[in-house]
Amino acid sequence: MPEIDYDLEIKTGNCVRSLIDSRLLNSCHDVSSGGIALALAECCFPGILGASIKSLENINPRKDFYLFGETPARYIVSCSPQNREEVVKNITDAGISIGFEGSVGGNEITIEDYSSISLKNAHLNWMSGLKEFF
Repeated sequence: MPEIDYDLEIKTGNCVRSLIDSRLLNSCHDVSSGGIALALAECCFPGILGASIKSLENINPRKDFYLFGETPARYIVSCSPQNREEVVKNITDAGISIGFEGSVGGNEITIEDYSSISLKNAHLNWMSGLKEFF
């Protein structure tokens, strides 16, 4: 179970709220249950747009931990290209690291060097869950 850094939680939450209040974000989703893989997929489903991300930091070599780890105080945010510089500045000025970067669009969900799935198949599996097993 990951350790909770309450100071980081508060700092990250305050930064995200500030970005939302400033209307700099197009979307925001917490990374909690299911880790980065599930959170990224859930970000893509409402608008039926794919996404591609790559890691900017040293990653755990265990694929399951990397994709599904539930480390606290993490969010996936998207912004317009014209807001990117200001969003990055706000995040780094708050002392928060950016673990991934990427783009929105296409018909696949891709985590570079780890996994890629068509948006259609991801959504179908997400909607049906474990139905085939019961």
